[in-house]
Amino acid sequence: MNTWLIALQNSNSPIY
Repeated sequence: MNTWLIALQNSNSPIY
């Protein structure tokens, strides 16, 4: 999955 998708799923770790 893409980094922004992971950021959306993981509110704990906002990776933008």
